[in-house]
Amino acid sequence: MRVASIFNSQTSYPQGFQPPELEDKDREQDNAPIIQEVVVNDLLLHLDTHKSDGIHPRVLRELAGELAKPSSIICQQSWSAGEVPDDWRLANVTPIYRKGWKKDVGNYRHVSLTLVPGKIMERLVLSELAWQVQGREFIIPSLAHRFIAEMVDFFILFFIKATIVLSIMHLSGIKDISKFAMHYIIEEIDEDTSMEDLQKMVVVALIYRLLVCFYEIICIWGAGGATPGKFLLGLRVVTCDTSVLIAPSRVLVIPSSNVSMTTSTIRALIKNFSIASFFPAFITLLFFQHNRTAYDIVAGTIVVRRNGVR
Repeated sequence: MRVASIFNSQTSYPQGFQPPELEDKDREQDNAPIIQEVVVNDLLLHLDTHKSDGIHPRVLRELAGELAKPSSIICQQSWSAGEVPDDWRLANVTPIYRKGWKKDVGNYRHVSLTLVPGKIMERLVLSELAWQVQGREFIIPSLAHRFIAEMVDFFILFFIKATIVLSIMHLSGIKDISKFAMHYIIEEIDEDTSMEDLQKMVVVALIYRLLVCFYEIICIWGAGGATPGKFLLGLRVVTCDTSVLIAPSRVLVIPSSNVSMTTSTIRALIKNFSIASFFPAFITLLFFQHNRTAYDIVAGTIVVRRNGVR
């Protein structure tokens, strides 16, 4: 089997793998990457002790420090030669009974176990494929982190809104501060609210929503993909055409580039005006695969931890 031939075919990034970072990503594509000892050591330390054939993965994990160097040399030689040892490609296939009639082969799930060196080499190849399609691995933040970041932004915007409204009150010489504040800051409506006041409240709410959109557009587009709330929580927004789960809470995001002004505008408008006007709030806050919201999917973005894994 030729390793070099893998890169000439269209190969998708499969689920369940955590590729390490290879050194020297600015090299020419025809040159072999340098497989670092620390990379192989990290792979050995994170072996699944319940999956593999040959030497027990737990033994290899405990001896990772001693095995990392010779393993990295073997993988480097295999890559440079463009060949993989036959043993690395052999698998021990075991049928596991699921349910139904035991004599029916369709009622069995086939489990394939391969040697650990072959798995390490496979993950190195997958890492190279990820680099070639310009993907990047990120950690997906929890819903709690997303919520806290949104609350921080909410209080910042609420303070800005209150400051603007109180400044207008001061310049206009309005004396009934409590009623004005309740109408235009808290947006509270009671039986004494006139139609004229209601119309003014709608105008103020629309202006505030536009201010929120402008705030998010500038931050997501011009401030590294993060509003102040997201920045404090270590989050950012990146473009996402495809996202593939490769480990728990880790996804490969393609193309994972900075968000353009157009994309940021679309995201901000859908997020704010759908919540405020067109749909019930819960529709736009539904979280889909990899904790993406509806407006993230439409805009082609995803919220990730700011420091990517690779």
